[in-house]
Amino acid sequence: KKIHCVLHLSSITNAEASINNKKEIFRNNLGCFKNVSEFCKNKNINLIHLSSTSVYGSQSLYVDENCKELLPQSPYAEIKIIEEKMLKKTPKKFKFVTLRLGTIVGASSGMRFHTAVNKFCMQAYLNKPLDVWKTAYNQHRPYLSISDFFKAFNFFLKKNIFDRQTYNVVSKNLTVKDIVKIINKFKKTKIKFVSSKIMNQLSYKVKKNKLKKLGLNLNSNLYREIERTIKILDKKTLL
Repeated sequence: KKIHCVLHLSSITNAEASINNKKEIFRNNLGCFKNVSEFCKNKNINLIHLSSTSVYGSQSLYVDENCKELLPQSPYAEIKIIEEKMLKKTPKKFKFVTLRLGTIVGASSGMRFHTAVNKFCMQAYLNKPLDVWKTAYNQHRPYLSISDFFKAFNFFLKKNIFDRQTYNVVSKNLTVKDIVKIINKFKKTKIKFVSSKIMNQLSYKVKKNKLKKLGLNLNSNLYREIERTIKILDKKTLL
């Protein structure tokens, strides 16, 4: 039976924090990528490469996988582009698929709280104001529910799709304002606007038409994911 390998997002995934430790994240994340991808090539193992929609950076309106001008705003996103380019240069016999994931939303046993929505949920639970980037409040960004992530993951495995292509994996495009409104339905919060080195004036949405053409439609309810996350935090229980 064919063996598959998954290359995780590497151990350092905080895009904003990566600005302050660029050398470390390049050494760590590219090192992880090279080790795993070389192992897969040498052992003839299919690879699921997890990338990020953060590679699009500052865009306008809708973007898809054919976007020619990627504008990463963090070392983390820069590395993802480098990884994608390196995979494209591998021999044709090496089978992989690259999934550009939206920002993860939802509770898991190993969830991290530096991503936007999970961080907001934790701040709301702690009765702290939500730290919102000044320019981000009305900007659209792509989000991916944890359930849709596993749905996509299983889809590519079961369908054995390792066509050396890149796919956007997104549940929905929302503004930070939309996210805050949802959180306020379960936990009343205040907003504190803050500055960040990763800020732009452009709002963009990520298309998932390429994924739909394969037969996979991701449309999980992010409202339910946020509700579940806050309830788990309130109960102080593990999944």
